[in-house]
Amino acid sequence: MSAIYPTGGDYREALFDTSRCFKDPALVSGMPEQDSLGMPRPISGGSASVFTIRSADGIRWAIKCFTRFVPDQYLRYARISQVLTGRSGLWQVGFEYLNEGVLCQGRWYPALKMEWIEGTGLIPYIESNLRNPSALGRLAAKFADLIQDLSDRGIAHGDLQHGNLLVTSSGDLKLIDYDGMFVPGLEQLGASEFGHPNYQSPYRTQAEWGSFLDNFSSWIIYASLLAVAIDPTLWALLHRDGDEALLFHKDDFAAPDVSRALRALTSGSDLQLQNLGKAMASLWVRDIRAIPSLSTLVGVGISSGIAVGGSASSADVGARRDDLAEEVPSWLANLGYERLGSSEKGGDASWIAEHLPPVQEVPFEPGVRYLRVLTGVWLSVAAGVSAWVVVGLHSLVTEVPVTAATACLYPAASSVLYRGTARWKEKRRSRRKVKLRRADAVKARKVVARLEKAQASSAASEKKALARTTKKVNEARKGEQREITALDRKRDTKLAAIARQKQSLQGREDKELARALRALQQQHVTNVLRSATVVSARIPGIGSAVAASLAAHGIRSAADFSGIVYGTGRGGGQQIYIRLRNGGRVHPHGVGQKKAQSLESWRRSVEARARASQPGLLPAEQVASIRSRFVADEQALVRQEQVIREDAIREQAEVRQKWVPVQSELAQERLAVQGEFAQRRAQAESRLLDAQKEATEAAWYQIMAERELTAYRNVIYLRYLACMIRK
Repeated sequence: MSAIYPTGGDYREALFDTSRCFKDPALVSGMPEQDSLGMPRPISGGSASVFTIRSADGIRWAIKCFTRFVPDQYLRYARISQVLTGRSGLWQVGFEYLNEGVLCQGRWYPALKMEWIEGTGLIPYIESNLRNPSALGRLAAKFADLIQDLSDRGIAHGDLQHGNLLVTSSGDLKLIDYDGMFVPGLEQLGASEFGHPNYQSPYRTQAEWGSFLDNFSSWIIYASLLAVAIDPTLWALLHRDGDEALLFHKDDFAAPDVSRALRALTSGSDLQLQNLGKAMASLWVRDIRAIPSLSTLVGVGISSGIAVGGSASSADVGARRDDLAEEVPSWLANLGYERLGSSEKGGDASWIAEHLPPVQEVPFEPGVRYLRVLTGVWLSVAAGVSAWVVVGLHSLVTEVPVTAATACLYPAASSVLYRGTARWKEKRRSRRKVKLRRADAVKARKVVARLEKAQASSAASEKKALARTTKKVNEARKGEQREITALDRKRDTKLAAIARQKQSLQGREDKELARALRALQQQHVTNVLRSATVVSARIPGIGSAVAASLAAHGIRSAADFSGIVYGTGRGGGQQIYIRLRNGGRVHPHGVGQKKAQSLESWRRSVEARARASQPGLLPAEQVASIRSRFVADEQALVRQEQVIREDAIREQAEVRQKWVPVQSELAQERLAVQGEFAQRRAQAESRLLDAQKEATEAAWYQIMAERELTAYRNVIYLRYLACMIRK
């Protein structure tokens, strides 16, 4: 397998066709989670890209595609799988190493098929539970249990950090990413990664490998969880948005004496925080094997009030009125207003009636008694009217219109009798009841809408208030950062001046050494030239007589002259001269142009041999002698540089310490704002929940009233009249 692995972008292109790039049956033809462009969405890390694949049967998998070659990766995962399979823990996530996992660029590369975990990241979980210390306390205890389980089994994760911990909906912790895990049986393979620098000892190296790897990082995570559970303001004080850390950072590990996080624990008023800070003193050792395991924690624990207690606000919110009338079923009271629906929200409660038994109609058949009464009344009225007509109006009307007039009295009388029936009266009461129930339901929905509007307004006010406090916090941090930056510039300016002085000093030293070397080399050449005498040399054309003539003019060795020159002789012709070392020129008797050139050639050959044999380095003692003249100045500059750095660290610590109370006060202010609005929110939620339950009851009563009214749908006048006629 090639050591050059594909990039995340390469895998992204390959996973576009899952039917081709996978062999695993669960992944073939699976659907990757896509981005806005319709391409597989990767979550990229330092050594891999993770994709989400939904298989044909609906199961989600996380597929880890490696972008960096790790030696013996297959052996590591095989052993890890063997150890983890032997005894399962709540923190474990199932996985399968696929040696031929992904086909990319025509080559098969390994991949890790992992169980998909629905959970919340550690940082978001902490931020959403800052007002719930019991939840954070329980989480710290569960983390300690997780570490205890790892320790009991001789396992070390190797990269414990917030990004590798997920909190499930049930509050359990899941540990993911087992690439750098140590398990028994992997002792000979060595570490494959260093871990996140904000969670690892600065003294950890590639050579450290064993079950002790998590001791440092487990303390950092546990201390952060416990500290925030005890004092939530520490989160606002020590954690910044976007931080790849909890409360501690790598700078705290490099200089624990000026660590802001450690000072916040040890100098606080809470005894538990003080004990926790003191217990962490054992972390700052060079030998990370000497760092105690979290399981050895003594004297620092989670108080019962945090571990198992509940906040008053949550208890109050949970104590709700459950005094629904007997007509309202318990399942409806538990269902809630949102599920029930309301007309103002666009919901519809009619579905409830669909699940109730059919309404039995009320029977409505007028009795014989009503018929007899109606007939008697009609005959009496008809007789009276007929008599009056015959006696008083016999000349004006005939018998036919009289009969018609009397016949019209029958519907009127029947209507009066219809309204006198018990069923009609019951129907009228039911209709009035529906009207009242509808009015109550509308009123209840309006109350809910008003409370929801008030709740939204309160949420907007909270957002603005938090934005104001956040702005103050950010301004304070910027102010601190400006001072730190100014100190950095001041330090860098001084260090730059020292660096220029050191450079200048080094330049002078180098020049001195160069001059000494050149002098030594020149002396060597001179000595060689002096040792080469004209008399002892075999120079063409130079015999004893010419040598004597040269000696008479001071030329006895190659060191006595430096070359030949041409000039004008006494007679006006060209004359050759020999140039002496002192700059003078001589014309020895018997030395013409040819002999002078032979003499010069001989001198140059001697000089060439001398330069070829000259020393290339100064003697050690001479170098030491020259450098000793610069050591004092250099040491003085080093001391100045050290003082500048120490002053900068001290001044920065003073600045940070100066801003601690300011930022602490702002954190308290922010927490107070959150607390105030949390109390308002709890009260508003309580009122809203009561109103929603009342709206639920009102909707139920309306439905029941309407159902009751439908039972009287046969109680109508026409039916009554028809029954009268039939009888």
